[in-house]
Amino acid sequence: MKNSILLDWLTTKNIVTVIGKYLFLHGGFSPDFLAADLSIDFINDYGRKNEYDEQKHDLFYNALGPLWYRGLVMDTTVPYLKASEDHVNKILERYNVSQIIIGHTPVSDISYDYNHKVIRIGVIHGNDKFSGKTSGLLIENNIINKINDLGEKFNIDIVDNSRQ
Repeated sequence: MKNSILLDWLTTKNIVTVIGKYLFLHGGFSPDFLAADLSIDFINDYGRKNEYDEQKHDLFYNALGPLWYRGLVMDTTVPYLKASEDHVNKILERYNVSQIIIGHTPVSDISYDYNHKVIRIGVIHGNDKFSGKTSGLLIENNIINKINDLGEKFNIDIVDNSRQ
């Protein structure tokens, strides 16, 4: 994607952001990525530089990197199994947050996982505008709600898909 308008735009964005007690990221942090012990600033700076470094490129842009990792949502044998709650706790501790908010992996509705530590927001949107089928997350005064494309707010205390 060299000399790409999309790549140029993407490299102005953060890969990961911490706002208050929330860690926002696209895919997730795999155990391999977390083991690299990288700061938020380093992760975002590397993503913006768009420089090729083979070791870092593999760490960032493979299936275990923060843009593609799906292990906080799904259980698949290739290339990884669903992450353990211990792994989620290590992410929370490393970045001093209480919840992780992720997209990337399609889910049928906004939902919690890992005992409310992960909020999955990669919903499949409706095809029709203003149908009430498209939703997003709204956080106001530390209250988390789901909001749809009609502007309706709903309490997010819904399904928690944590392992038993």
